[in-house]
Amino acid sequence: LGGVAAALAAAPGDGAPAVLRLGPLTARRDFVDATDVAEAVVAAGAAPAAVPVVNIGRGTSVAAGDLVRRLLAVSGRPTELVERQQPAAVPAAPGGTAYAQRLDITLARRALGWRPSRELDHSLRCLWLAAGDPPYASGRGARK
Repeated sequence: LGGVAAALAAAPGDGAPAVLRLGPLTARRDFVDATDVAEAVVAAGAAPAAVPVVNIGRGTSVAAGDLVRRLLAVSGRPTELVERQQPAAVPAAPGGTAYAQRLDITLARRALGWRPSRELDHSLRCLWLAAGDPPYASGRGARK
């Protein structure tokens, strides 16, 4: 997602659609905001006892393509998304065509009192602002 935001911010702002050529976006991953991860680390450091190994995530999986499209909407930039398909000779992931990842964060809640607090759309807006293109960061998509 960081690469997508950087590519959008670097694209000319002349009104022509930015063209993004990406690999397959079918994989599902457990995306979590970096600030939520930092808060989990702080909670582990402040824990009164040794903390077991815990999963840090949202506890849900989201299709990478859905997040890319949500980031494009947040950017407000006209964009042509070109998703390259994976060659049939190359398996996408062990056991299937769309690898899915969802973490069980129950132990993080119990051991650390931690849970993610930032919504993914908030994370995407922050990512877009950090990409350094304030005229588009409002999501209105037009320079004045």
